[in-house]
Amino acid sequence: MLLPSDIVQFIARESEETFDNYNYIKDVLLKRFKLSPEEFRKKFLHHQKNLEKSWREFTFEISNYFQEWIEGLKLDSFDKLKNLIITDQIKRWVPLEAKDHSLDEWTKLAFPSELVDKLDEYELVHYGRKCERKRKSLMRFLWLDT
Repeated sequence: MLLPSDIVQFIARESEETFDNYNYIKDVLLKRFKLSPEEFRKKFLHHQKNLEKSWREFTFEISNYFQEWIEGLKLDSFDKLKNLIITDQIKRWVPLEAKDHSLDEWTKLAFPSELVDKLDEYELVHYGRKCERKRKSLMRFLWLDT
């Protein structure tokens, strides 16, 4: 066998009817080991050229990462791509605590308007609580002072 043992074990779990069906096994493996669009985004943004590879190879790799990122999000128009890139740029400036607040949805946000709504909502709640605490502290201070 030329396949790694974890892949062999994964294939071995399939029924005997499907075990010899190349296309079925291929689809199962692709689904099992397919990276998420977010993982491809990270690879695209952080991939670095090493000395062993040519610039052509490096370009091929990041082009593939970008293509997989876009296809994974099912972006099929220039406007959707533009919105994704703008949203991604906004995300770079978001404070960590705001990001943590909407972590479940974070990777799915591909439109600036969606992201901005979440961020404005977070700030309204977050800063509203801070103002409320300051107001209560001031009231206690004033009450103790009298």
